[in-house]
Amino acid sequence: MKVGVIIPNAGPKCSPENITAVAGMADEMGYHSVWVTDHVLLAENVQSHYPYRSHGRWDYPPETYWLDPLLSLCWAAARFPNLQIGTSITVAPLRNPILLAKQISTLDFLSGGRFILGIGAGWMKEEFDFIGVDFAKRGKRVTEMVRLMRELWAGESVNFKGDLWRIQGCKMYPRPIQSNIPIVWGGHSDLALKRVARMGDGWHPTQITLEQLQ
Repeated sequence: MKVGVIIPNAGPKCSPENITAVAGMADEMGYHSVWVTDHVLLAENVQSHYPYRSHGRWDYPPETYWLDPLLSLCWAAARFPNLQIGTSITVAPLRNPILLAKQISTLDFLSGGRFILGIGAGWMKEEFDFIGVDFAKRGKRVTEMVRLMRELWAGESVNFKGDLWRIQGCKMYPRPIQSNIPIVWGGHSDLALKRVARMGDGWHPTQITLEQLQ
């Protein structure tokens, strides 16, 4: 069994010193990996159902600190070269897949091939509305994003024709150190679990019981 821990890139304990301190403790105690969470913008009034609490309410104030996940991992990875690093999870549909692929390949390259991509479709409609991304199509968007990013990381000439993105005649270098960046999918819905089975390297659930996990 491999065990990882969340480091404080968000919330009241978020700080560069605390990220370093918690990652350092994880390293000293022999943990496998450190992980960070992700939000870009927090609405002042969240009406979306929060699927990871029994009451279904989001209870973080909009002033909550939330550092960029990939930059936070770069900060930790540079200090502790024995730890694997991962996102728990990246709300990928909020982002452009080509820019995200570049950031991830760079992070994997700089860290010596230690990155694990935890990825999900997202749940907070307000955040999607702020950024201008269609919340209803986030599932379709994230699955096509993964297909495109895999092609960009392969090092071959890209000739991608999807429903949302079409690019050809380009390459992205440097390639990630890992020939296949592990992708673990978040989410508990039937659709999320189908993505795990169809195009994932693992499942990354959160806040469920052992019975529910089974």
